[in-house]
Amino acid sequence: MQENSRIISTVMSSWTDDALIGEKDRGGRPAGVMPVPWEHLAKAKWKQFIVAIAARYDNNPQLHYMVMSGFQQTGECYIANTQAAIDFFNANAEAAGYQATDTLPAGLVAWEATVKEIVAQYMTSFPNTPLLITGARPHGGPGRLFAK
Repeated sequence: MQENSRIISTVMSSWTDDALIGEKDRGGRPAGVMPVPWEHLAKAKWKQFIVAIAARYDNNPQLHYMVMSGFQQTGECYIANTQAAIDFFNANAEAAGYQATDTLPAGLVAWEATVKEIVAQYMTSFPNTPLLITGARPHGGPGRLFAK
């Protein structure tokens, strides 16, 4: 597991500061930073990571399933737990060319498109491994009232 953490840290270290946002965990403690998932370099690096890890582990009989990630902060699909973070994601998505719809803000439009793209990469790269996703509300979190 520690080897995987080093791989992820290496991938993340190449992302640019303007594509990163700081967040707090549920206890209010700093939870580090994450890239906006739709940022082109972040997506490209994450796809490279998926391909590399699949090449190594897809045929490993000890790998019983893979939990997909790369488009959220935690195991669940949260990307923003504060109004400031939601506002950041929406503004960043608009700057990247995504437009809000009648039902979704620009940040969620961008996030949904990115999730589809990254999930497709997992499906292509892990043909022999069951894939899981732990769904949640991308904005907010347990008990949060941000974005519906």
